[in-house]
Amino acid sequence: MSAWRASLGRTPFAVLDVETTGIFPGWNNRIIEIAVIRFQPTTGEIEDEYVSLVNPKRDIGRADIHGISAGELLHAPEFAEIAGDVGHRLQGAILVGHNLRFDMGFLCAEYERLGVAFPTFPSLCTLHLTFRIRKHMASRSLVDCCEDAGVSHPNPHTAYGDAQATMGLMLSYLSHIVGCALCDLGCDCEEVPDGNWLTVAPSGRAVLRSEAAALRAKERGYLSSLVSRLSGIGSSLREAEYLCLVDRVLEDRALTREEADSLCAAAQAWGMSQNDVKGAHQAYLWALARQAKADGVVTEMERRDLETVCELLGADPETLAAVLDEPGPQPRHQTDVQAPRAQQPGALAGKSVCFTGELLGKVAGGRVTREMAEDYARRAGMLVKPSVSKGLDILVVADPDTQSGKARKAREYGTRIMAEVAFWRTVGLDVE
Repeated sequence: MSAWRASLGRTPFAVLDVETTGIFPGWNNRIIEIAVIRFQPTTGEIEDEYVSLVNPKRDIGRADIHGISAGELLHAPEFAEIAGDVGHRLQGAILVGHNLRFDMGFLCAEYERLGVAFPTFPSLCTLHLTFRIRKHMASRSLVDCCEDAGVSHPNPHTAYGDAQATMGLMLSYLSHIVGCALCDLGCDCEEVPDGNWLTVAPSGRAVLRSEAAALRAKERGYLSSLVSRLSGIGSSLREAEYLCLVDRVLEDRALTREEADSLCAAAQAWGMSQNDVKGAHQAYLWALARQAKADGVVTEMERRDLETVCELLGADPETLAAVLDEPGPQPRHQTDVQAPRAQQPGALAGKSVCFTGELLGKVAGGRVTREMAEDYARRAGMLVKPSVSKGLDILVVADPDTQSGKARKAREYGTRIMAEVAFWRTVGLDVE
């Protein structure tokens, strides 16, 4: 099929939006979510759409912005698997995006990694169109442009939500540009490329945020499913020893199937019943909660950490909510359990440490930067290392499921991995 000339009002639009690990693809940043909505320019009728998380095989960057966890991306396809699905929906259309240069930069970089030269498409950027249509605007972010145009945008910083909003914005702007040539609207190319460039076939794979979250929750409930199979009268005499194992495996705030199997095997070998183990998990969670409440304030970071531990252990979330929000009744064995990983200034002195990922903690309202984290570690008497080697003692991770190169090496070497929140607690730093 030969290239042909696009025409405003007749050629379909294909809205593109991506969520990424960073702001510039040239620094090995990757796409972690992509959405394409193909629709008719006159009626707004959706012809086709494609949405999926994308596994970047690296650290995910600012999770607090895009709201995606590394654990969810473990279930997502890599871009190589979906390149055909994306390209198929772009073919024969005018590409549309808000600050389209950003999205196209990442898309071209992903295809380039596959050895595919992404062609130049006719394109329109709704950000550029605001300079023609809404000259008075002080801010031209997608949220502000949608508010100005009366377009709904309920799910910002999600690829599909932003694509939907951009589609609505484009449709609202069409009445202002009827009769204009594409070249007059900032479109440098009016020829739609033929399909010969797309050398990869669609795979049909796609994983939505909701699907990934459900899969992740199922994985995190694995230990709970094992515990439910325990039987017998049992005894709580081994609880303290069992909790030492729990504390050890949860230091990185992740729980593999192997670790869950090992915990359950230990409980069974030590004569612990299902109720013993559930009680131990509940006591561990209450001890963590008491520690978080010790200063009278439970920070957002501490609350997220407690919810993670609660989910991993299969403990009762309602009980956690009760102890956080009000004094509530004393749980079984609460007074007998020492707070896990209590602040022990100097406990890690002399050990080497390395950090990976965008840290989430805050001090005095500001985010903890890598430089600050390394300085805190030095004050705790630790040796800061820039990379992971076989001799490294501890790798601190912002996200337990990170796929950064440092994390992969640490797992390969069997290096001790600590979640950020556990590390701050151990060195005695009060982080929000």
